[in-house]
Amino acid sequence: MKNMDRLKIARYICIIITTAFMFFISYDNICIWEDEAFTLNAVGQSFQGLWQIIVDDLVHPPLYYFLLKLFLSLTDTNHLTQIPAAKMFSVLWIVLVLLWGSKLIEKRYGSRTALLFTVFMCGTETVGFSTEIRMYSMPLCFTCLAYLYANEVRYENDRKSWILFTLFTVLGALSHYFSLISLSFVWLWMMYVCIRQKTLRKYLYALAVCAASYLPWIITVLTHMKSVTDYSTKITFVRVVQFFAFPFSCHNDILSAVLLGLSVLIFIRIVTLSRDAFPYVCIFNILYTGAVCIGLSVLFDKFFIGRYLLPGWGAFWAGMAIGMKDEKRFLLPLTVLISVIDLMAMYFIGTVELQDDRDTRYMMSLLKSIPMPVYADNEIVSTVNYLMPDLHAEQIQSCENRGYYLVHLNSRWDQDLEACYYETIGLSANDITVYIKD
Repeated sequence: MKNMDRLKIARYICIIITTAFMFFISYDNICIWEDEAFTLNAVGQSFQGLWQIIVDDLVHPPLYYFLLKLFLSLTDTNHLTQIPAAKMFSVLWIVLVLLWGSKLIEKRYGSRTALLFTVFMCGTETVGFSTEIRMYSMPLCFTCLAYLYANEVRYENDRKSWILFTLFTVLGALSHYFSLISLSFVWLWMMYVCIRQKTLRKYLYALAVCAASYLPWIITVLTHMKSVTDYSTKITFVRVVQFFAFPFSCHNDILSAVLLGLSVLIFIRIVTLSRDAFPYVCIFNILYTGAVCIGLSVLFDKFFIGRYLLPGWGAFWAGMAIGMKDEKRFLLPLTVLISVIDLMAMYFIGTVELQDDRDTRYMMSLLKSIPMPVYADNEIVSTVNYLMPDLHAEQIQSCENRGYYLVHLNSRWDQDLEACYYETIGLSANDITVYIKD
């Protein structure tokens, strides 16, 4: 009993450290990139205007945008202080899944498995993307909880588990399109479970509720698949490997490779330990979602983007932890090793985030000291204009524009602007160059 209490304390210490780290790198951090600028500009509109943007641009389902707008409306912030506030909103969803998800795993599989799940979750891009002003932490939370409550349905078959399984499915699907794909995998498995348990009627009722809740967005999803034109990627073997390796990123190549290799070894060990189907469903949801991404990229040439795996990543780590529940000899050393990797990953992620914030502030001070006009390429102009709305930066149309240029390093303008004075700075892990043209 005392050992279980120590494990529970260790789990909460991990959650507290991770939460403190995410708030530390988010508080007063004003660095944003193009998609974050889009999010902030969108939620700055009226509810009617926000709805119109979502419908017109067909970027993602609406839940994240409306909840973020409600959250920011509760804070007395200007356009700059909204940035860390919005980042902290993203952090809350990871905290929620760490607390709720680990509690469910502890109830079903014990404190050791819950602790392993927690340390799996406390590093890599799970943390990195959870401090961005994007929706990725929200669908990750809802998808993971939906998977865990699917497991509760399998064991308990009670009303509460069915309601929460259905609720988190709907919330996940309304947070991100690829959360819907990940969730469809567990629903296929649950159909098999319910047929065997002779509870198919409950399954069909719950499925009908999900379909009715998502019905307004079905047409939007189909239209979105045909209309996205920003990302056209040639599929190669190297890109496929990079695609599936993306969520293991620790902002350090060696550390990322160690975590990826260790995960492969853990999976091999799970195959020798577990005969339960559920951990495999959780793990293979990533391969299923990735295969759908690749298939859509073949058909539409648009969807081969590594971060689209993130909504299913919480369920993946839950499966890895649950699959190791019967491990006796290596579980404690493994937990310690993953914790060390987490701390190192936090160091590398924190270093990048804090440097990005310093570079952003330097860029703003530099631009304040030069006359207007300022021209920027299309990947940076929305960011500059959100940070400095009085600057009225314009998108570069040609090199004949007179004035100051703010463009990406190694962009197509470099050759034409070689003779100009320039200074290279970083912005959100992407080097950019400020060119001063006479």
